[in-house]
Amino acid sequence: MKLSWLLKKLQKFWIQFNKYDSNTRLDFYKPKLSTILFFGLFVALFFVYNFDTISFLRPQSVHQWRQCDCLSFSLNYFQENISFWQPQINYLGSDGTGKTVSDFPIIYYIVAQLWKLFGQHEYIYRFLILIISFLGTLALLKTTESILKSSFWALIISLLLFSSTIFVYYSNNFLMNVPAFSFALIALYYFYQYTIKQKQILLIISILLFLIGGLLKIQALSGFVAIGAIYLLEIGKIIKFKNNIFAHKKLSFVLFSILIIITFSWYYYAHQYNNEHNKGIFLIGILPIWDYSAEQIKHVFNYAYILWSNSYQSQLLQITAIFIFLFITYHHKKLNKHLKIFLFLLFIGFISYITLWFQVFDNHDYYMINQLLFMMVIFISALVLIKTNFPRIYYSKLFKIGILLLLIYNINTCRKNINVRYNGWPNNKHVKYTKAFEDIESFLPTINIQPNDKVIVLHDPSFNISLYLMNRKGYTNCLNQLQDSAEIAQKIEKNANYLFINDSSLLSKKYLQPFIKQKIGQYKNVSIFKLN
Repeated sequence: MKLSWLLKKLQKFWIQFNKYDSNTRLDFYKPKLSTILFFGLFVALFFVYNFDTISFLRPQSVHQWRQCDCLSFSLNYFQENISFWQPQINYLGSDGTGKTVSDFPIIYYIVAQLWKLFGQHEYIYRFLILIISFLGTLALLKTTESILKSSFWALIISLLLFSSTIFVYYSNNFLMNVPAFSFALIALYYFYQYTIKQKQILLIISILLFLIGGLLKIQALSGFVAIGAIYLLEIGKIIKFKNNIFAHKKLSFVLFSILIIITFSWYYYAHQYNNEHNKGIFLIGILPIWDYSAEQIKHVFNYAYILWSNSYQSQLLQITAIFIFLFITYHHKKLNKHLKIFLFLLFIGFISYITLWFQVFDNHDYYMINQLLFMMVIFISALVLIKTNFPRIYYSKLFKIGILLLLIYNINTCRKNINVRYNGWPNNKHVKYTKAFEDIESFLPTINIQPNDKVIVLHDPSFNISLYLMNRKGYTNCLNQLQDSAEIAQKIEKNANYLFINDSSLLSKKYLQPFIKQKIGQYKNVSIFKLN
C-alpha cells in the first residue's frame, strides 16, 4: 500500500512538473523554492558521501601531506604568539624557525581563532571549508538560474559540480583550493548581477570576492582574467557588442588595477618571506611542460590518467562535455557573443594552465579544482544555445530524464571514489605507517618527551604529517634529506632530542646504528630513541 501510494504521488508530481514545459513552454522557475531544494539535496548528499563519518576523521588519504601542512599553519597560529604576517609550521626547515608561507593565511588564522573559542577540533576546520563550498555551489545555482530562468537546470548544474570527486573530497577537507574556487563562483554571481542591474556596489563586491579567491589560490582568477579581457575588448572597441556590460568603465579600471596590485604584492611578499627563511617548502611559481623531457611528459600523462581521470568528473561526463563543447563550437554563431567569448577565453586559460603547471598533475589532483569552472560554463552555454535555438530539445521530457540519469550516475561514481579514498589503496600508507601518530601525543609525556622537545621522524617523506599529528616540532625525511648519519647529526646540533622510526625495516640501516642505542619507548609501530 505504501509503495503504490508513493508511486502515485511521484506520478502526480511529475505530471504537474511537466505542465510547465509541455503545455506552456515555461520552465520550472522558483528561485525561493530552489534554494530550499538545493539545501535539502546538499544535506542528503552529505550523508550519501559519508561526510557524517569523514568530518570527524584525522587528516588522511589522498594528499595527507598537504592537509597536514594546512593544519600545521592553523596549529601554530593557535599555540604560538605569532603575527598574522609571520606564519610558520611544525617542520622547522633549514633555519630552524619553521617560518614559511604558501596561501594567503586568512582561513588558517580564522580557524585558529575559532579553536581558541571552541577548542582545537579539526571538524571545525572541515565544516568551515564545507560551508564555503556550499555557498560557492549555491552561487553557481543562482547564476545559472538567472541566466536560464530555470530552477530545474540550475539545480542540475550545481549538483553536477557537487558530484565531482575532487570538489567533493576537498570540500570537506583542509586545502585552500575549494574555498578559492568557491569565492570565485560567488564573485561571478555578483558580476553577472552587475551586468543586469548596473549597480556599482555589485561590481565592488565581485572584485573583492575575486581578490580573496586569488589570494588563496592564483588559479582561482581564471574567471576574472576572462572578464578583464572582455573589458579590454569592449573599451577598445575591438569587438562590437550589441550591449556593453561595463557601464562604469573608470571604476572597473580602478577595481581591476587594485586587485592586480594587491595580488602581486602578496605573492611578492610570500616569495621574499620564503627566501628569507625556508625556501623550497612550498611552490610560489610555475612548473611548465617545457622543462620536462618527452619521457617525463609521458609519465605525467599516464599517472594523471590512471590515478585521477575519473576524479575530475566521471569519465562519461567528461566525454559528454567534450562532445557538447564541439557542438557549441559548430553552432557558435547562434550563441550570445559575451558568453561565447567568455567560454573561449576560459578554454584558452584551461590550455595555458595545463601548460604552465603541467609537472604537478601526476600527484596533485587538487590543482584541477579551479578548472571545473570551464566545464560548468560549457554546460551552461550549451543550455543557453539549446533553449534559444532548439526549444523542443530543451523542453523535452526525454532530454531532462537523460540528464537526470547522467547526474545520478555521476553522484554514484563520486560516492564510490570517496569511499575508495578513505577505505582503499590511497589510505594504505597512512594505516601502515602514520596512523599511530594520531594518538601518540598523550603517550609522549609518559616517556618524558615534553611539548617543546624537538624530534626527528624517519619514514615520513612529507614536511608535517607526523609532526602535526603528534603536535611536535622538528624534522622529517622530506625530500630525502635524512639519508646519512651526517644529516642526522646536523639536526642534533639544532637541538633535536628524540628520533622516531615508524618503519621497522629502517632499524637495520648502518647509518642509523649510532642513533638507536638508547630506546625509550614503543608505541604501536613507532620506535622512539633518545638522542645524545
